[in-house]
Amino acid sequence: MPDFYIQTKQDLINAVEKLGFLPYFAHEIKGFSIEEHCDPKVYFSDQEGVWEWKGPVIQELGCAYGKFFHKKAGFISKKWYPDFANYRRDGYDFDARVDEGLANYNEQYLYDIIANQHADGAFGMDAEHPDSDMTAMAIQALAAYGEGGEKSDDRAQGAITRALEWLQSKQLDDGSFGNAESTSQVLIALGCLGRDGETDADFIKGDKSAVDGLMTFYMDGAFCHEADGEVDVMATEQALMALDAVKMAKAGQRMFA
Repeated sequence: MPDFYIQTKQDLINAVEKLGFLPYFAHEIKGFSIEEHCDPKVYFSDQEGVWEWKGPVIQELGCAYGKFFHKKAGFISKKWYPDFANYRRDGYDFDARVDEGLANYNEQYLYDIIANQHADGAFGMDAEHPDSDMTAMAIQALAAYGEGGEKSDDRAQGAITRALEWLQSKQLDDGSFGNAESTSQVLIALGCLGRDGETDADFIKGDKSAVDGLMTFYMDGAFCHEADGEVDVMATEQALMALDAVKMAKAGQRMFA
């Protein structure tokens, strides 16, 4: 059995990161839970402990949290989550539960989206081709289930965090994501989270925001797919939606909420 002992928040972070998945409660695999490797003073007591550290652990590691272990809560690291989700997706866990009315279709759609996230946080049409547009659209779909959304779900928030980190790594020096449509979808995704794509520090590259990046495709009252290209209806339509998302975020509103 793994050798670890949790007395601090960092101990818990280290354990989840090292082991990949870790239930809170003791179960059939003896010795493999937070409960069995935790100082009682930080498990159930008046002082801050493992239950208060749940949110910080999710935010720092971008891991998933939920009732994954026979309806008992626990963590799964972002490295292990895609494999774990695919394993559960293929069995009784979800399809049969939906068929029997034990889970609703919204939960199924949510689970399907998260199960298709790549290990690096991206989304794509398939496992070999990560894509900025698809990643941003997945965030838009998950936004209502993330932090501050209508229906909070720790799995969704973990997926959103990983997807945002991947998108940050793809932003170009001019603030864009390579073309008008991809840049627009990122701005819309941020707007769905209530984040202002013009001032959000996570999406300013050098001194260029994602809005600055989008405006590099503006020409003659419309937008082009690529800089210095021809004006394009789809690029213009998506750019207008993106600018509306920015406007709504500045007013404290969420796109599509």
